[in-house]
Amino acid sequence: MSEVAEPPVDDELEVSVFGPGVGESIVVHLGHGDWMVVDSCLNPRSRRPAALEYLGTIGVDVGRAVKLLVLTHWHDDHVRGAGKILEQAHAAQVVCSAKDHGEAFFQALATARAARLPSTGFDEMTRMLDVLWNRRLPHQRPESVGPVWAVEGRTLLQRDGANSRQPMRVAALSPSDGTLTLAMHELQQFLPRPAGPERRAVRLTPNQRSVVVFAEAGTRAILLGADLEETSDPATGWNAVIRSPVRPAARGEVFKVPHHGSVGADNEAVWREMLAEEPVACVTPFSRGRSPLPTTKDLRRLRQRTRHVFCTRPARGPKPHRKPSAVERTIREVAKRRRPMEGPMGHIRVRGSLADRLPLRVELFGPAFEAREDGHVATSATR
Repeated sequence: MSEVAEPPVDDELEVSVFGPGVGESIVVHLGHGDWMVVDSCLNPRSRRPAALEYLGTIGVDVGRAVKLLVLTHWHDDHVRGAGKILEQAHAAQVVCSAKDHGEAFFQALATARAARLPSTGFDEMTRMLDVLWNRRLPHQRPESVGPVWAVEGRTLLQRDGANSRQPMRVAALSPSDGTLTLAMHELQQFLPRPAGPERRAVRLTPNQRSVVVFAEAGTRAILLGADLEETSDPATGWNAVIRSPVRPAARGEVFKVPHHGSVGADNEAVWREMLAEEPVACVTPFSRGRSPLPTTKDLRRLRQRTRHVFCTRPARGPKPHRKPSAVERTIREVAKRRRPMEGPMGHIRVRGSLADRLPLRVELFGPAFEAREDGHVATSATR
């Protein structure tokens, strides 16, 4: 059995972070066979959900073991393949941001389905609603079928410490009440209008409304920052998380850095008040646009926060394969530069005992790397 296929032991925490350059998915073993998946992306080579592929590799029964599927927000790069995960995860609760609730949201879904608008976000949500509909309880009202709505302070999953098992709790730290108030009237303006342009849901779900997840299991705690960004409003974004009266007192040893390590998602108080000293910081890149994230400057800044910064792959990725000369000439006529947005998918795996506070073990697979102090690739792959 290869190294990557070794499953965690029963009383061991695992946080596996996958990122192909566009998209991310996090797979968490909370101990005693309970698993959680946060967001979904596809392996560019197999076109299968990274979470399903990995769990199958290590022999996990997805149908029984995955207890929670959290979709932090409806950007395409966070939901690709989520419907397939839910179809196989028969025991899972699916969780979405409470900012997406309300009549306007379901009206938008119905309109998108009828008009066949091009949106991965809508496709995945309608697919999951179909799954939830088929799993509805006897005599359940159709209007009550839907996901669990995450809101600040809500417990999403819990396990007591009976029968020699380590206790566990997963909670949402966002969206805040202030965020929900701002979002109540927002979706209506994104509904398609007669003779108007088609609109994509992925453009319309601000990162400030993402679901931040905090999980505690045994002696361990982790903070998964989704794409939540900083704002100047104390009632929204990371400011609201810091100020929340229901924020857990525990400090996270593993931090999924929000929004691809960008400076707009960095809040010093999070590192100071919510994270342990020298946490393991995991970053997924975003390779689209003129300035892919994280930049070398971003990685240097993160290295000032902690010595243990890992990224699933370089943001810019490898050089594109050369085409036949005639094709290359045509490409040069229409584009000055080109680069692949997706490439081999990197995997950061963090493991540690739930019963003690011995140092965590970090393993890197594929193009994943550890950042040096100057923001470049380090030679060491483990902590």
